[in-house]
Amino acid sequence: AEVDAADASFRFFPPSRPICPEGLLEDSHRMERAGMLSHDNIIHLAKKWGVLAGKWMLFVPEWRIDELFKALSERLATPNLLPGCHQVAVSPPGSMGTDEDRFMLSAHCRDFTAGKQVMSVGRAFRATARVGLRTRSGNWDEPQDDPFATTGKKVSLIFKPDVFSYLGIHRGNSHNIKPSMYMIDL
Repeated sequence: AEVDAADASFRFFPPSRPICPEGLLEDSHRMERAGMLSHDNIIHLAKKWGVLAGKWMLFVPEWRIDELFKALSERLATPNLLPGCHQVAVSPPGSMGTDEDRFMLSAHCRDFTAGKQVMSVGRAFRATARVGLRTRSGNWDEPQDDPFATTGKKVSLIFKPDVFSYLGIHRGNSHNIKPSMYMIDL
């Protein structure tokens, strides 16, 4: 879904992404055959082939997605409140490798090599999500105020460069490669 900043209306759309450069796939297959496929080498390939976009992701239960999507979209529509972010999206449960019982709320960045800007988007996303995750009377040390948390489980924002998705590398992959770069606990 996307928000139109002019009238704050919401529209759902199919996910779109740029076409993956053929050379990126060839290079990754060559590295895989040589046993050299690693997180660092994939990041190097992303830079070589200009595949620099990435996204902050938060996995959200159905009963909370509308409120958080609206809050994040409004923040994006307000100049300078979500710097470095060009799109906010919602993916339904089970799509694009997401959890079967959670929506994926994402804030997209154009260039993961711009670390300060990426972290700025992550912090803004976190601040927006915290408003939706905690009751006004809640104490941050009380997990019961966090509807996502269960005993011993944290809720986190995860930043994943798109290159990992292009190469089909998701969490729990057979190469044991971590497909994310940053994590921010809520």
